[in-house]
Amino acid sequence: MAWYSDKLVRFDMSEYQTLESIYRLLGRNGEEGLFGLNYDRVDGSGTLLFDEIEKAHERVLDLFLQLLSAARLTLGSGRVLNLEKFYVAATSNIGSPLLVGSKTNVRETLVRRVVQEARDQMRPEIFDRFDRVLVFNRLSYEVQIEVGRLHLQWEIEAQERRGYRITQCEAEALRAIVRNGYSEKQGARRMRNAAREAVQEAVRDALLSGREAVGRLDYNSHSKAFFLNGQK
Repeated sequence: MAWYSDKLVRFDMSEYQTLESIYRLLGRNGEEGLFGLNYDRVDGSGTLLFDEIEKAHERVLDLFLQLLSAARLTLGSGRVLNLEKFYVAATSNIGSPLLVGSKTNVRETLVRRVVQEARDQMRPEIFDRFDRVLVFNRLSYEVQIEVGRLHLQWEIEAQERRGYRITQCEAEALRAIVRNGYSEKQGARRMRNAAREAVQEAVRDALLSGREAVGRLDYNSHSKAFFLNGQK
């Protein structure tokens, strides 16, 4: 899957684990694939983000190496893309198990171990192409709350487009979303789904009860249910 926002184009590399998936990127038989489509959408400049790069097929990684080496890609249509005006970034979860299981909180030690793990698992000709390698810290609870709040706002806006108006979120409801959306092993990966499930559960409860789906998002800690307006 690929999407763009302003000048950012993101590719979820877990969707490119087979040899055939390379054609989704480059196209074939006169097609231009996702690279050609998104290249035109951002007018030939911006940032390419390859998310969870370690999950891609080896042939897709060959393509990635070509991109980093020559800043050129040839599409199935025969068009050659000039990628010199793009920044290229990649994310990886290679060091996550090490971080979760580590008994030390010394930042320098953790960084050194994670970088070495990445060197051991990634092809050196790819790893060495990156100008900078950044190791993320574990998300603090304050950051988890902000991530949950962001995803919640996106879902509230989506429901507003359907005609349901959620005016605010009670603090316990947000904390419950964070509990459901965050884990040590997967980080905040499920936060978006947790926010969506919470809001949709509250809207569904209101509609099934014959009430208007309008009001504050609340949470009942006993029934572990989300609802609107505190009327349950």
